[in-house]
Amino acid sequence: MLLSIAVLAIVPKASASPSARLVYARSADASTCPDETALRGAVAARFGYDPFFAWAKRTVVVEVWRRGEQSSRTAQIGAERVLLDEARGAIVQGDPIRALARIEQHRRTFATAILSEERDAMEVEALAKAGRSAEARAKADAFRRHMPNSLFLPAVESAVESIP
Repeated sequence: MLLSIAVLAIVPKASASPSARLVYARSADASTCPDETALRGAVAARFGYDPFFAWAKRTVVVEVWRRGEQSSRTAQIGAERVLLDEARGAIVQGDPIRALARIEQHRRTFATAILSEERDAMEVEALAKAGRSAEARAKADAFRRHMPNSLFLPAVESAVESIP
């Protein structure tokens, strides 16, 4: 049985500790699919910590129901989004080292990442902000070669231009 999981609302804010409230719903026809406890355990296993607590300002809504083959990709993109939101938040907060740690965790966790293009662009920015200029330039060159038409290319170019 395949299930569909839709992440309906993620309000970005970075943290390596519990930072989101989980709202979980599962339809009756998906009763053999993982329940909320199993989902929480799987997320904690992937991230290395449980990102959910009841009074968080950020809310992640998950709905589970039976439906075609899109389920695994939908679940993956939601999980990827959480890590990349944390990396983006770390950059915004002036902590590129923490951002690079989240980016590396994303790379290790998702061997066939759906959001790899966004991750790679963000990595150039974090490297530049961390003062790792040579690495940032090398990653930017690779990004340009492999994704010359990327929507993230302007962000990569801007990050490289910001290097003194």
